[in-house]
This record gives sequence, structure tokens and C-alpha cells, in this order.
Amino acid sequence: MRLEKGIIYLGIIGIVVSQFSVFSYVNAVDNIPIQNKENSEIKSALQGINGLLSESSQVNLKSDNDSAGIVKTKNTIVDIPKDADEPVNVKAGNTSINITLPELEGAKEGKVIAKGVVAYTSESDFSNIVQANNDGSVRMTTIIDNPNAPMEYEYKVELEEGGKIELQSDGSAIVYNNKQEPISIIAKPWAKDAEGKEVKTWFSTDGLTLIQHVEHNVPGIVYPVVADPWWKPFVTAFKWIGGGVKVIAKKVLPWAPVLCLTGGGWAWYRSDAQGWVRVGDAVAGCLL
Repeated sequence: MRLEKGIIYLGIIGIVVSQFSVFSYVNAVDNIPIQNKENSEIKSALQGINGLLSESSQVNLKSDNDSAGIVKTKNTIVDIPKDADEPVNVKAGNTSINITLPELEGAKEGKVIAKGVVAYTSESDFSNIVQANNDGSVRMTTIIDNPNAPMEYEYKVELEEGGKIELQSDGSAIVYNNKQEPISIIAKPWAKDAEGKEVKTWFSTDGLTLIQHVEHNVPGIVYPVVADPWWKPFVTAFKWIGGGVKVIAKKVLPWAPVLCLTGGGWAWYRSDAQGWVRVGDAVAGCLL
């Protein structure tokens, strides 16, 4: 009888231990630190946008006590903070811009998830990502997790009095300093869902804050949604060359694309061996 009881007790203990082992194994798989799981999912979402991560594949990212990543390119220095509430600093020549990302609840410290890419996870239904690219431009991407996420994402820009953000007719935006010289262009925004479908998005501004609207809470959207303001700092100074024409104070190689201020707004031009090839109205000013 004692032997039978012993067998019964051992059997119960064995079941408990077995169940505990299974439970522990499941937790070992599922209870990966939440930030690591989220960062992995963020990287996967970015990889779903063809060519996106390759844009920063050549950068050399360093960190320090305050910065999750500092990237120096030929023309710019991008300082990405560890603290999600602190601004991203972009320096180009004598110009420096501070840009604060959309506000997160319970944001975690920024972590590098790919070359030149820092992600901020949080308790919010979206995440912020900063990507310092090979060419000195900066992508500030939002990963939207579900329909409960906001439809508006604010990027606050620190400018001297008289500086402003101005929308363009093509959907892009330009940041001007207090001398009314453009110091950065933000490309026309885009947003895509997990299946690559385009999601309606556009910019608005009050002059100091750039707001990206993403109309994701509609039927047919598959999450996550990736939305992307792309900041391109201007790295050259202006000079007047006469005849009312203002151009970049830097040589441009043949066939190099440049952005020019025309009578109808900004448009792309290029140079050939003889000079400018016009693709719009008369040139009022040009930028690399």
C-alpha cells in the first residue's frame, strides 16, 4: 500500500513538474523581453518597404551617454537621443535643426535595430523610428499597430523667431530660417499597410509643427501601417549671381539633380556639361 501511495505521489509530482517545465518552456519562448519582441516586429515592418533599410546601410553609427546614435556623413551630423522626449538634432553646415518626435506614452529608451536606425517602443499604439541615411537625409518613420492609434502625428521643429514651415503644392513642405532661406525640405509623405497598399496621408502645419495625417482607420487596412516623413537638410549656402537669380554656392557635377525655386513653386532641375537643363519655369533659386 505504501508502495502504491509512493507511486501515486511520484506520479502527481511528475505531472506537476512536467506541467511546470512546459509552462517554463512556453514562457521562455513567449516572454522574450517585450522591447526585444517589439523591436524585432518594427524591423520586420521596415523590411517590408522595399529598399528602405538599404538607405542607411553604409553609415557608421556611434553612441554615448545621451545619444542612442550619432551619424556623421559628408554633409550632415544626425544626433538621435536615447530619451524619446528629447529632440533629434540635424546639423548641416552652419544650420542646426531640432525636431521632436510624436509623443509616446511610457516610451522606452531608443535602441539601435539596424544600421543607422533607432526605434522607440512604448505603451502607445504606435512606435517612432529615426533613420539616418547614407546621403545625410533623415527618415522619421511611424509604425502604426492597430485602429486605436492616432490619425495625426506631430513633429515640432525648433526655429528662431521668423522661421517657419510652409506646405508646397505637391504635398511636400519646406522649413525656412529667420532669413527666409530654406534649410530643409520634407518630401511628400507616404504610408503603406502590411500588404503594401497605399494609405491616405498628408501634411498640415501651424508654421512650427509639421503634422502628418494618416487615414488608417478604414476598412481593408492590414496592420502594421508604416508612415514616413523624410527630412532632407540643405547643406549649401545661397549667393546672388545677378539677374535676380539665386543659386547654390557650390559646384554641381554634370547630371546632378538639384531643387530649384520656380515661379510656380519648387521643381527639380538637373545640370549637364553646358549648364542647367530646365524642367520647369524660370529659375529663381536652386539647392542640392
